Amino acid sequence: MIRNLFIIGITIFSLVLLAGCAKDLESVDITTVDSPESSEGVSGDEVSGVSGTGDAVQFGIDGEDTTGTGDTQAVDPLSQRTVYFGYDESIVSDEAQTIIRAHAEVLLDNPDANLEIFGHADERGTREYNLALGDQRAVAVSSFFQEFGVDVSRISAISYGEELPAVIGSDESAWSLNRRVEFDY
Repeated sequence: MIRNLFIIGITIFSLVLLAGCAKDLESVDITTVDSPESSEGVSGDEVSGVSGTGDAVQFGIDGEDTTGTGDTQAVDPLSQRTVYFGYDESIVSDEAQTIIRAHAEVLLDNPDANLEIFGHADERGTREYNLALGDQRAVAVSSFFQEFGVDVSRISAISYGEELPAVIGSDESAWSLNRRVEFDY
């Protein structure tokens, strides 16, 4: 009985925390690459991709080569298992949907595979807020996998908040790479 009351109390506390800290999912945006042209004012950081030759190449938002290698081929969506978000945002962009759709098709072709989704945030904000934001991002990505036909029973999502940064640093170039969802199957 006490255990049940404890679980109910934790659940209510979590819901209150999420409601008080989190933005509405419809009021935020996600991008696979931050761009200076973005209306949110996010910096023009790049995301590492893979060219058709297997060489690592940095691409900007429009697919232009930003490494100076001259390679302007589009990045294969299956080579990416990370989507990036703007500051305090969690709506899935068209670019992220392309990546998710490609991986959803692989999952649909492999019915025994399960999907793990990991939501992350940058170091700004409280620990609790960042856990809630990482959760919103993971849920948003999970929803698109479901929309593309992946059964919810095959998906597990977890938020790490700010606890597992991809890049150590306290500037926009580090923060933009830490605002992400990673997934694996």
